[in-house]
Amino acid sequence: MTTDHPTPSKPRRRWFQFSLRTFFVLLTVACVWLEAADAQSANLLR
Repeated sequence: MTTDHPTPSKPRRRWFQFSLRTFFVLLTVACVWLEAADAQSANLLR
């Protein structure tokens, strides 16, 4: 008995690319937010 059912390939790579893009967007937003907070605290110290 052979079963010749085509197994659908799961889009694992697509999810991986989506998560990487989301990670980089969140990382950029976090860096901008931290820079703004740092600049504001530097202005308060002057």
